Amino acid sequence: MFFCLAWRDFQSRFGHIVDNIKRHQQLIDSEACAEDIDQAHRARELAREQLEESLRQAQMRRKKECSEWLSPADVETVKDTASQAKTPGTTEWLLRTRELRDWINGSQAVQAIWLSGIPGAGTYLLFIDRFHHIGALVLKSSVLGKTVLSSSVVEHLHTMREASQSTISSVLYFFCSYKQPDKNTCLAMLRSFIYQIILQDEQLISYVYEQYTSSPHSITVVMCKKMLSYLLESCVPSGTSKVFLVIDGLDELPEAERGEFLPIMKQMLTKEPYDTVLRVFIASQDLPDISKAISRKSSRLSVGNNNQQDIRKYIESATQDLVEELGLDEEDPRMGKKIIDSLTERAGGQSTWRSRFSTDAVFRNVPVGAACCQRLALLRDKRGSQQHSRKPSGWPGTNVGP
Repeated sequence: MFFCLAWRDFQSRFGHIVDNIKRHQQLIDSEACAEDIDQAHRARELAREQLEESLRQAQMRRKKECSEWLSPADVETVKDTASQAKTPGTTEWLLRTRELRDWINGSQAVQAIWLSGIPGAGTYLLFIDRFHHIGALVLKSSVLGKTVLSSSVVEHLHTMREASQSTISSVLYFFCSYKQPDKNTCLAMLRSFIYQIILQDEQLISYVYEQYTSSPHSITVVMCKKMLSYLLESCVPSGTSKVFLVIDGLDELPEAERGEFLPIMKQMLTKEPYDTVLRVFIASQDLPDISKAISRKSSRLSVGNNNQQDIRKYIESATQDLVEELGLDEEDPRMGKKIIDSLTERAGGQSTWRSRFSTDAVFRNVPVGAACCQRLALLRDKRGSQQHSRKPSGWPGTNVGP
């Protein structure tokens, strides 16, 4: 199958070589002079360059048309945003787990990894709006749930794939999000996986292009399932390489869409030859339908308390400038640690922790003294009306409790 796919365009790629051999034979037979041979050589080089450029342009055109037909979700931007949100030194606990290492290294006993936890568990991005109101400290989640952890797995797999002698053929990923309903479907997921495969192995573009030309105005789940099955089998013909599939927030996929996608995934995890080729990583809440679909040969990881150090590392990073700017450590050198301990305890393992505290609430167990409160007020005034006019969306009033 792979041979037929790879040599489908044999005539267009190698026909000129056969013609060159025939012309060269004619020159020898007619005892052509050296100048004739040199001219023929230059003509062949020019023809080769023109052909290569023509083939390159045709490949780019096919790739562009396939992209427009598949209309894949912009998963790379989501991944990059999550990666930028990651504080250095976080998410390492996941990459060090024995379960994940076995999954990556090709253990037949571990086909799937399921990372589950409470909503929003994981590493996150906080930002501090320090100057909106007197003594107001705002902590707000910018990256939901386990997305940062999932993006770290994707980047780790990409790094391994680029290494020499890697057994990773393709790395596919998708970030489900209820905020993008048009892209939060089974069809959107399959489209994205197909497009990512042909990006990583352009020899497979010709197959997808054929499917496009046969049905240029429509694309269905049934078509995508057929294409994905064919591509998975074709991109690892030796059976020694693996295709890794990372799905973040599968619980955010609507129930009806999950009902369409999960049987497809389950079939690929259990049916030959895909069961030896495909490796799946899922980050989601604990839902019965997901559990049923991946129960065979899977390892389950729970965020649980594993992310406590990640949360603390980010709070340390996010509050350091505030402590220094307000001089909170002048009265008490341990003030920074007290604030960090208090906020870490309040987080309770949740990265989607959204709280806004007045000064008294933030430092309920951390007495900062009147002098620090005065510094907050002076700093607010210094920022001026521009900062005062920026009221965080969805948080009316000045004293919203945790």
